[in-house]
Amino acid sequence: MQAAVSTLRTIAALRSISISNLGSTNSNSSSSSDAGSVSWAVALEGLSGLPDSVISLDLTNARLPGPEGLSLLLQLHHIQHLTLHSSSSGKLQQQHVAAIAGMQQLKSLKLCFRTVAGALAEPLTLDCLGELGKLTHLEIRYTGMQELATGVCFASEDLLPGCKQLVSLVLSRVPTPSLRGLFKLDQLKQVTLLQLAPLDDNQAR
Repeated sequence: MQAAVSTLRTIAALRSISISNLGSTNSNSSSSSDAGSVSWAVALEGLSGLPDSVISLDLTNARLPGPEGLSLLLQLHHIQHLTLHSSSSGKLQQQHVAAIAGMQQLKSLKLCFRTVAGALAEPLTLDCLGELGKLTHLEIRYTGMQELATGVCFASEDLLPGCKQLVSLVLSRVPTPSLRGLFKLDQLKQVTLLQLAPLDDNQAR
């Protein structure tokens, strides 16, 4: 990975990087939440040395990082467009969401995940993503088992209050208590919702 990054540094006009299977482990590897974090650390340490011209990062089938990988993710201050498709081998946790919410420079975020560290009684909440004030495009998709979709949600009725520049929003199988907050987002032009059930009265108001 380091050798590849050294080569990439010589491409002055490089704007976008895509990485597949980051942090993936084989079937004989540990299944703990930190498995694969070394691979994340190596990759992100190398990427942190790239020129500021790289503003887009696409991570496909990525095994979500442990604490070490998360801390390095926060150091990618020049990344404005982040796509994260997680693999099925690691759960989306609150610390992952908090780390992404700390990337205040983001203009677009696409987050797709299959499993979450939450349950109906205590769901994982995505509300802190509403602090990303520069976002213009946001897409969040839960792609796992329908029966487990209640393990993640937006908890606040004031949906995405800080995303005043948001133009496009896609929410797929992510429960929300109300959509009224969207009417406060003056720049919002396009909304796509895919829910597990029809809108209830509170959501539709």
